[in-house]
Amino acid sequence: NVAVTRAREQLVVVSSFDPETVAADAASGARQLAELLAFARAGGGAAKPTMDTPPASPITAAIARALGERGWQLAHNIGCGPYRIDLAVLDPNDPERYVLAIEHDGEAYASSPNARSRDRRRAALMTQLGWRVHRVWSLDWWLDPEREIQRAHGAIVAAVAASRQRRTATSASAIQKLGAAYTA
Repeated sequence: NVAVTRAREQLVVVSSFDPETVAADAASGARQLAELLAFARAGGGAAKPTMDTPPASPITAAIARALGERGWQLAHNIGCGPYRIDLAVLDPNDPERYVLAIEHDGEAYASSPNARSRDRRRAALMTQLGWRVHRVWSLDWWLDPEREIQRAHGAIVAAVAASRQRRTATSASAIQKLGAAYTA
């Protein structure tokens, strides 16, 4: 229980038994452990990008449609557990990765218990996990959807550039380490 609730970036699970071996009438803790093992065996984490997941709201559908017309690929409702990202923009260089989360003040946003969780903690956690986050407020969308699409497009361009820069820096660092190991 402590490992599951305290892991910040990664949890490595090693088991000597399959989750199916835990009886359905076992104690609650044993059943929860079996669920964790099944989750880990299935790959855990956020779902892979799928283009057929329905949008969270008509506004996110309209945002996705407008950004799609500009050439971006997006996926709806990405994540696991009760909170999901309304829209995630796929990296044009690596369709297995996301470069930007687009949040909207819809149902997922409103489901947070308080403003601090909704506006600060979630954004901080997303940043810690390596996401860049862009928000589109409903009122702003209704007042000027084209301006909001331009803002979102700009955020995507910046996120793609940052992703490329990060990959280049990581590659250069790996090459330097390899060169140092080779000469030693």
